[in-house]
Amino acid sequence: MTEMEISGVFHDHRREYPVVVLQQQDGSRIMPIWIGYSEGHSLQICLGEVACPRPLTHELTARVCEAMGVELVRVLIIEFKDRTYHARLVIRGADDQLVTIDARASDAIALAARSGCPILADESIPQFEVGGLAAMKSEERERAITDVLKRIHPRDLGSFGPR
Repeated sequence: MTEMEISGVFHDHRREYPVVVLQQQDGSRIMPIWIGYSEGHSLQICLGEVACPRPLTHELTARVCEAMGVELVRVLIIEFKDRTYHARLVIRGADDQLVTIDARASDAIALAARSGCPILADESIPQFEVGGLAAMKSEERERAITDVLKRIHPRDLGSFGPR
């Protein structure tokens, strides 16, 4: 597993879908995850890119967990199968026991953004070279990621890529 961080939510103009982009901590590779519009909006709220006056589902879930003494320890992006990214939430219960829960990757990433827990991705999931992303300024980084997204073709993700 490789530790990833959220680079941001981008818009794939070819496919007209939002994409959450995870990057390796050294900025050498990215993992784009195509998500739905509502998930993209929710992630933008989590990342502070969009304001929301009332808590949405991910915020509510995080608040309920906190109130019950439950901690999100880490998020695991475990596979890419049938055009879907699969994830697991590793949660420490109030009794200090670890529990693993199946989740959509977009939901798991949104909860990780709120909690600040690590996101780990299986190396078998397609990642793309960017190089030097961590050292780039915000505009440069966005341009570099957008350029990579423009070049990705569904066949680059195997038979399960975005349509």
